[in-house]
Amino acid sequence: MTFGKYERFPLVAVLLFVTTTHAAQLLQVPTYTVNSWKSGSTAVQEQELLFEVTSLHERPLKSIIKDVSGRDKYELTAGDMESASGPAAYQAWFVNLVELGEINATNLLKPNNDPHQDSFRPEDGISLLLYQSFVDHKELPALSVPFRSKRVINVEGFQCIIEIQQLTLSKDGKTVSSATVRVKFVNTKPDRSNGRVNSNQIERNENLVTRFS
Repeated sequence: MTFGKYERFPLVAVLLFVTTTHAAQLLQVPTYTVNSWKSGSTAVQEQELLFEVTSLHERPLKSIIKDVSGRDKYELTAGDMESASGPAAYQAWFVNLVELGEINATNLLKPNNDPHQDSFRPEDGISLLLYQSFVDHKELPALSVPFRSKRVINVEGFQCIIEIQQLTLSKDGKTVSSATVRVKFVNTKPDRSNGRVNSNQIERNENLVTRFS
């Protein structure tokens, strides 16, 4: 079967539309918002921290987060976790925030602190940066939200926002070659009834940016 000049155009247009739509879907970054298990009104000194995940094995991140009065209040840590190979190959890094001076301090960047919790959603591991090239998670449960996701955690009177700023994958797409992560602390007045924060309620202060390399 042959296609004339005007008969070929619709087919090309359809293929172009499908390709463009698929590319747009790949570029879309979902946002996940949760409330920390710890509620309160503590505000912090707003700042941003940048780090490269592939450097965490040799240089784990540790940074003190101060409250608005300048007192050391929290400790932010980030590091790599044991990865796996084979059919369920993955790479994983963690980002934790704990309150200083607390005995058995627990990560604040999660919605639940119940030691007897027996069922988990991907949002329960929202501060876990987990990369797996396979879409099918039959062998590896969905332990966290998608790697490229923007993560927003409402903690007391502020938000901790975790974003992948730059991402480079291996040629086969199976591993992360490099990824720059931004962790941002912004004071808020969240509506904790629905886990969302009105953008008009964010206090717009100049942020301090710290880069770790």
